[in-house]
Amino acid sequence: MSLALPGSRHNEQTFGFTAVRFLMLDYGAPFKLFSPARDPRLARKILVGVSLLLGTTGMGFVLVLWTSTAPAGLSQAQRVLFAAVLGVGFNGFALVGGYGLRVLSAVRSEPMPVLPAWNQWRHDWKRGCQYYGLAFLWALPLTAVAFWCWLGSGLAPSRGRSIQGLSPSGVMM
Repeated sequence: MSLALPGSRHNEQTFGFTAVRFLMLDYGAPFKLFSPARDPRLARKILVGVSLLLGTTGMGFVLVLWTSTAPAGLSQAQRVLFAAVLGVGFNGFALVGGYGLRVLSAVRSEPMPVLPAWNQWRHDWKRGCQYYGLAFLWALPLTAVAFWCWLGSGLAPSRGRSIQGLSPSGVMM
């Protein structure tokens, strides 16, 4: 049975009857992705990723600015526009997250990795959605505990600095 990881070297030492195996990781392997000598299309791949991130982030800013200045009653067209901007923002981050998982897999499995091409958009989007969904589910218990702690601190007496029995953090609710 081998515990070897690609890009790693094993150093085996024997102490009596027990063989101890030390795993030596190649910490420079991720930086080998950015070698223009090995990948002539590196600049294009980075440009696609950066433009997706900037476009998605820009859509997020537009969404925040639009919702903060929009009146309370939204028309049907405004609701559709709101949903479209929100969907584009999430889909862009899911796509880039899935691509990041594919880059991580390439670094882990290939001895001489190159940056993967942007040719599996559907697969990257699907893996990104799965990743963000699992991250959301994993964060729910901690979020619930933090919310209840925050709520409890807001209802606790604050020794004279309260407004109608609530501490300053309870006023924010």
